[in-house]
Amino acid sequence: MYGSSGQDHTGIVIAYDATFIWAVEANTNDNGSSEGDGVYIRRRRRSDANVYGYGLPAYAEGIYTADPALKGKSGYIYQVAHAGVGPAELTAGATAVQNFVADTATVTGPVHSGRVFIQQNDKDTVALEIIGFTGTGPQMVLVKDPDGVVRFEITSAGAIIHRGVSSFTSNVQVGSATADVGGGSGVVGIKDATTLPTSNPSGGGVLFSDKGALKWRGSNGTVSTIAPA
Repeated sequence: MYGSSGQDHTGIVIAYDATFIWAVEANTNDNGSSEGDGVYIRRRRRSDANVYGYGLPAYAEGIYTADPALKGKSGYIYQVAHAGVGPAELTAGATAVQNFVADTATVTGPVHSGRVFIQQNDKDTVALEIIGFTGTGPQMVLVKDPDGVVRFEITSAGAIIHRGVSSFTSNVQVGSATADVGGGSGVVGIKDATTLPTSNPSGGGVLFSDKGALKWRGSNGTVSTIAPA
């Protein structure tokens, strides 16, 4: 219920987390206007002063709630967050306003070209998260060309594999998640190797930094210093 005493508006909550609720609301507007023009999934902050309270149906199977006062009480299933109702069916060409929340989703009908746009809502929320299958599962991400040839993938172990030319418009950092490139732009930064190579690579070589010196270990095991520290 919304309003200073719950008198202004209602919605059906389909998902929630510690910060937001997602509710199906009729006679509403996707731009937040008080003039309704349809039925939408609206996302609102739980702390919003306009959110007055919640009515909990007495379903025989129980009802999910984030109210700690109802934790352990018969008829209530306490969860800090609940992902949504699912399973759901997403028809090709359909539009979900703000959020589409479901345990599983399938696409029916012809597949049309399009795009997915994700915008972060705050500084602490991950924009896109993919959790791989436990153990040695399939790739987490596959990108194919129109002929079905895999051009890019992220393996179940998180390894990134490019099968094409990769261009970098800024710097590249090796050996660290934090750039350390001496204030340069359009350069490659290489941190000292945490473990020096001790075996011979096959048909190539290994480029690495050892105490700031740039070195190369060839396939015959020869280590050459290319540039001093």
